[in-house]
Amino acid sequence: MTTLDRTTPPGVTELSGMKLPPLSRHTLPNGVRLAILDAGSQPVSRITVIHGGGKLDIDRPELYPVLTGTLSEGTQSMSGAAIAETLEYNGAWTSFNAGRHNCVSTLYGLNSRAQETIPVFADILTRPALTPEATGTQCKKIAAATDLSRKKVSNAASEEINILAYGPEHPAARVLTGEDFLSVSADDIRRLHARAFLGTPPTIYLAGQITDELLGLVEKCFGQTDYTAGNGISRRVIAPEYNPAGDRRLRLMPDSMQTAIRIAIPTLPRTAPDYENMRLATIALGGYFGSRLMANIREDKGYTYGISAFPTPRLEGTFINIECQTDNSHVNDVLRETETEIARLAETLMPDEEITGIRRLLLSSLASVLDSPFSMLDFHINLDALGVTGDSYTRQVEAATAMTPAIIREATVKYLVDAPRLTALAGAPKD
Repeated sequence: MTTLDRTTPPGVTELSGMKLPPLSRHTLPNGVRLAILDAGSQPVSRITVIHGGGKLDIDRPELYPVLTGTLSEGTQSMSGAAIAETLEYNGAWTSFNAGRHNCVSTLYGLNSRAQETIPVFADILTRPALTPEATGTQCKKIAAATDLSRKKVSNAASEEINILAYGPEHPAARVLTGEDFLSVSADDIRRLHARAFLGTPPTIYLAGQITDELLGLVEKCFGQTDYTAGNGISRRVIAPEYNPAGDRRLRLMPDSMQTAIRIAIPTLPRTAPDYENMRLATIALGGYFGSRLMANIREDKGYTYGISAFPTPRLEGTFINIECQTDNSHVNDVLRETETEIARLAETLMPDEEITGIRRLLLSSLASVLDSPFSMLDFHINLDALGVTGDSYTRQVEAATAMTPAIIREATVKYLVDAPRLTALAGAPKD
C-alpha cells in the first residue's frame, strides 16, 4: 500500500515551449478571404464572419446595434422562429456584435450538422428580412436598455472619460440615448446592411476540425455572393485629442451612494516595440487580484470592492485605464493611493517572489489561449483587427519569461509616472 507524503508540496514546473499555430489563408474568387485554423480533436467547428465597417465609421452609430440585433429575426426564406428551431435542433448557436470598425457574426456547430446550419447562417447574413416589425421591436428593446444603463455611475463615468480621452467631437465620445434608437427605421437598417454586409467581401475565420466537406460547404455558401452591389463602408480612424497636461471631469449624480472613477493614461500603440514591457508594468500595478492597487486600496484600506488597471489598444490609440467604484467619501483617498502605488513601482524594485507570481500568472493565461481552437482563433482575430503582424504570441511569452524587477521599474517610470492623467468621476463625491 502506497502512503502519500502530504507534508511536502509538489514541485513547480515552469511553463515552456508554447507555440500558437498560424492561420492558413486564401481568397475565394468573389473576394471573400478565408483564414483557417485546423486544430480540433473533436468534430466541431466555429465560423466567424467579419464585415468591415463599424460604429465609428458612420454618422449614425445607433444603426449598427439594431442591425446586428435584427439579423436573425427572419430571412427572405425563413421566419425567425424557424431559424431558432433549426439551429437549436441541430445543436448550433450564433452571436452577432457590432464593434468600432467591424461587425462580428459567429456560428458554433457540429460538423455532422453543418449541412443544416451553415446555409441558414449564410442566409441570415446575406438575405435578412429586416422587417419594420422586427426592427421596431429591436429599437424599443435597445432604447430601454440604453436609458437604464445610462443611470449607472459606471456608464456615466465611461461616457465622461471618452470625452476627455478622445475629444468631445470624436466619434468615440458620442453618447447614444434611447431616443437615438427609436428614430431608426427598417429602411435605415436595410441600407446599412447593403453597404456593410454586401458592399465589401468579408473575412471568414474557420476553427476546429476543418474537413474538406466543411470547407467546401463554406465556399459554396459564401463564395457565390456578389459583394460589388453596394457601396462599402470605409474605415474612419481619427486620432484622439486630449489635454497633454491632464484633465478632469465630474458628472454629478446626487442620489448615488458611490462614485465611479475612470482614469485614462495615454500610452504606446499596440505595434510599438516596448508595448509588452509597458503592459507588464500595468499588470503589476492593477492587472490581477493580488496587484499593487488591489492589495492596497481593496485589501488594506477597504476603499473599494475591486480596482483594476489595463491597457486598451485601439486603432485610434492606446490608453492605460484604471477603474473602480468607491464610497463618495473616499474618492480622493483612492486617487491618492493610486498615485502612491505608481510611485512605489517607480522607486522600489519589486521582490523576486512577486515577479515570479506575475510571470506564472501571465504564462498560465497565455497557455489558456491554447486550450481550444476557438480561443486560439480569438487571439488571431484580435491581432488582425489591430493590424499587428508577426508572432505576437511568442513575443508575449518571451516578455513574460524575461520580466525582471528592473524592467517593471523602468517601464513604470517611462509610461506611468509623468504621463497625463485624464480623470472622470460620476457620482456624488463628498471631498
